[in-house]
Amino acid sequence: LKTWELHAKDIYGLCCTSDSNLLISASADGVVTLFDVTKQEIRDTLSNTHKGMQRCLALSPSDTEFATGGYDKLIKIWPIFREEAKKRRPHILEGHDGHILSVVFSPKGDRILSGGEDRTVRLWSLQDYTLLVTFRGHEDKVKNVQ
Repeated sequence: LKTWELHAKDIYGLCCTSDSNLLISASADGVVTLFDVTKQEIRDTLSNTHKGMQRCLALSPSDTEFATGGYDKLIKIWPIFREEAKKRRPHILEGHDGHILSVVFSPKGDRILSGGEDRTVRLWSLQDYTLLVTFRGHEDKVKNVQ
């Protein structure tokens, strides 16, 4: 058994691809790490993904992209492979009035649900990267959407 130190600060999100070959972690240090489980090595790292801390991470059902949410009030959609990430910037979903605390992809992978410090839940389209609906009325922060 080997231990890997992938981050300098707390890990707020951890996902594994459906084939269990890739582990993706997001940390308060602003780094997303893609770890190849089979080869037992870091495949890639993305630094400074958000201004301030990133608080959550979700993997798409197709294992082709992941979403991060942060204290900068943004949700960012990233391709899994770094070569693709270098060719284009992440898609950005903007609309929360506070830190993003939770994100999840829909089962079909065509939408994202987010919850935040602003006490709202928001549903986003990944076809045109727009906000579809905002659910208000929560009495406190929305820390977990599923």
